[in-house]
Amino acid sequence: ISCATMNELLLLAQRSNYLGAVLLDMEYCQKQDLGPLQQMDKVPVVFISKTDDIETRLFAARSKGQAFLTEPIEITHLIE
Repeated sequence: ISCATMNELLLLAQRSNYLGAVLLDMEYCQKQDLGPLQQMDKVPVVFISKTDDIETRLFAARSKGQAFLTEPIEITHLIE
């Protein structure tokens, strides 16, 4: 587990076979350029949010998220 900028994530995804998934906090995401996510098509992206409204879910879906989880996270949902 590591914290990284979007550009660092993109480099990790391109150079490593060990990047299993990307977990993104929605509070952080809405302040960032998510363009690099479009280039990480082999890595599942999971968005995590404190809020569960339609605007937040649409933002995650439009940003190519494979999953959307609300806090507190149940570990069984993350495994699925």
